[in-house]
Amino acid sequence: MPKNINPIRKAKVKQSLLQGNSIATALRDAGYKPGTIRGNNNSTENKLVNACMAEIMRDLKESDITIEYVLNNLKEDRELAKSKGDYATATRCDELYGKFLAMFTDKVQLKVANLSEADRIEYLARIRNRLLTVTT
Repeated sequence: MPKNINPIRKAKVKQSLLQGNSIATALRDAGYKPGTIRGNNNSTENKLVNACMAEIMRDLKESDITIEYVLNNLKEDRELAKSKGDYATATRCDELYGKFLAMFTDKVQLKVANLSEADRIEYLARIRNRLLTVTT
């Protein structure tokens, strides 16, 4: 991380990006005024965004949660629910297995091509945000 980046602003930008906000919104949330946000590669704001996105990508790659981990937990939860007679939870685990296998979808494929890494992260954050609002 460059020396001239404020750690508090960095934390606010990272949090805002993870919430699915745009880069401009994230910078505004961190306290930058709209008139001071520059688009050149050497600006402090650009270095800050790049540092935050690099941290987000590193965190995603180092995550302990894998597909196998989630599926094993689902299997354990299903067996435990069945042994306790909680068939609603067991059925929900079966539904989640079906979703993993894409049994209940319309098989829509998304293609994200020719986007910069920053745009891909922003796009994925928006999708994540939409999914969170649908499930809650």
